[in-house]
Amino acid sequence: MKKFAFLLLLLFVALGLGTIFLYTDTFLLEEIDIESGWIPKEEILQYATLHKGQNLFFLNRIDIIKKIRQDQRVDEVEFKKVYPAKLLLRVKPKIPFIKVIHGKQILLLDQKKNLIAIDFDYKDLTTIKDFAVQEFNLGKPLLFKDEELIHNALDLAELCQQAELTNIVIWQENGLIYLYLGEGFKASFGKGGDIEKKFNNFYTIYLDLLEKNINSGTINLTNPQAPTFLPFD
Repeated sequence: MKKFAFLLLLLFVALGLGTIFLYTDTFLLEEIDIESGWIPKEEILQYATLHKGQNLFFLNRIDIIKKIRQDQRVDEVEFKKVYPAKLLLRVKPKIPFIKVIHGKQILLLDQKKNLIAIDFDYKDLTTIKDFAVQEFNLGKPLLFKDEELIHNALDLAELCQQAELTNIVIWQENGLIYLYLGEGFKASFGKGGDIEKKFNNFYTIYLDLLEKNINSGTINLTNPQAPTFLPFD
């Protein structure tokens, strides 16, 4: 008899809790607190299919994180329920490395050189253009017509980043690599062989010119043994 009464009590408790969870506003989502860095918050919500009014209790953590991570810009996701009606999302984006101009499209690459976004114009990144892109897919490296040439260009972009140079544009013309630094300096790196030595020459010359209050000109690094500088006319 006591056992039956206990089971009956458990049934009533379960029904009561079920009623609270399913048929009241107690756990309906009222606030979604998102931190997502450079990724727009509304796009995170779209991937997660989250909106106010959903029942917080029944939101599946694993499912939502999986949905958000479909966005190739996302590196890590933290998910926390704050009862009765608040959800915390902390999204850590991948760090953008360069943007590649392909026709009218902007292809954003991360530090692993994988494509993480299309037509997202992230500011203050090194720009690479005029290299023939043959194929691109989100989450994968780009395929270029001249892999050796683009490899040298990407190495050059990485060296610029390490030197904290900004406002950089790298492009190719007739199989040769060129670089613009701001609106002042143009540099020729030839086909890009021995790129680290050429960059070190470039950086040394660039700093020397700045010390002499020379803010524009062409630096030719085609021959790493004998780099030259010519001022603009």
